[in-house]
Amino acid sequence: MKGNALSLRPRLWVPAGGGWTLVQLGLGGTDGEVLDVAANGVAVGSTGNRAAVWMPNGTNSWAAPALLGATASELHGVNTAGNLAVGTDGAHAAYWTYSGTAWSGPNVLPGGCTSAAAVDDGGRIVVNDCPKGSRRVPGVIAPPYAAGNVTLLGGLGDNASTTIAEDISRGGVFIVGQSTVRNQPVGVYWRIP
Repeated sequence: MKGNALSLRPRLWVPAGGGWTLVQLGLGGTDGEVLDVAANGVAVGSTGNRAAVWMPNGTNSWAAPALLGATASELHGVNTAGNLAVGTDGAHAAYWTYSGTAWSGPNVLPGGCTSAAAVDDGGRIVVNDCPKGSRRVPGVIAPPYAAGNVTLLGGLGDNASTTIAEDISRGGVFIVGQSTVRNQPVGVYWRIP
């Protein structure tokens, strides 16, 4: 039996004429994926094993991807305005900002976390794999992004559990994620002030 190769192609479903149409975005390598889209159409993800942003440049059209991070980087989330993107750069949680003409280089977040999952419209960034004693836990980092603004999120009390945060509400009140407790997956959420 011949093996099949799966090629990831970054695509977006966009409204068109009362329905939806599938638009394939350009690649910066042999594969890619879109992981979040801002209200203005800015799409983030990865291509060619690097963080990528696709900027809209007309109706149902996007420019070639801007590659932002080092090898093994990826963008996981973008705010509604499309000017703050978060993800992973190497083994560090990081963020990128858009000035209106160009994206910044990766800015490593404090706290020793390895991945940023999402961002709310107030700039709070959800992070994962943050050190807490002998464990690694999720957290949230508020602007300005400094060590004193890192809040680690509580777990389920089982030292063997693995918990990750996946998204934050646009208004920043709820964070959702999942946890594995005694080998059973459960959905979890945190309410933050």
